[in-house]
Amino acid sequence: MTTLQALYLDLLPLVQRLDLSYECIRYYAYSVIKAQIAQISRRTDEDRFLHLIAFIVYQTFKLNDTLVDTLLAQAHKPRSTARRRTKRRSISRNANSATNPSVLWPIGCARMWEACSPRSGISWRMQN
Repeated sequence: MTTLQALYLDLLPLVQRLDLSYECIRYYAYSVIKAQIAQISRRTDEDRFLHLIAFIVYQTFKLNDTLVDTLLAQAHKPRSTARRRTKRRSISRNANSATNPSVLWPIGCARMWEACSPRSGISWRMQN
């Protein structure tokens, strides 16, 4: 990375003077990527240098984009983890609430529920 960045910084004044659009830089860079060494070496010096400058600039842009994407993904990871944990806790609390009437009802109602539960031995059959 240091070498690519150093090359880019050395070429930056020239790149700024050339004032090439991103599309133009990408076009020249892709022609270098797809070409074979013999094809590049047959070009005139000016044409070869222009293509290689565009290639260095393009690769620097791509590397910087990749690094920023990685940084954003890593910065987003703790936030996602915190949301997931919060959601799990909320689901767990809701599950406990649904099975534990003392959470839903006032204390007196909960005691009545416990007294009338099948475990208490009281039977609530309809009598004729």
